[in-house]
Amino acid sequence: MLKIFLFSMLIIAISIVFISIRVYAGKDGRMRSFHIHDSDEMKKRGIGCVIDQDRAARKQGRRKQDGHKTKQETETKL
Repeated sequence: MLKIFLFSMLIIAISIVFISIRVYAGKDGRMRSFHIHDSDEMKKRGIGCVIDQDRAARKQGRRKQDGHKTKQETETKL
């Protein structure tokens, strides 16, 4: 049991060392982002993050895009 615990702690320690090296060797001491909206290749292809697309749709008025009438539009026609 003790051997397994020590082996696990060794693996964790080695992982922390590798992550530290990556942070220090990276630009401005930061790790690279793996999000879709931060990828230059995805930007070239016009592919965006779902969260950003949802935010844009909400700003434009999602109900109007889908063809649904808002409550105010329904009341004005009566």
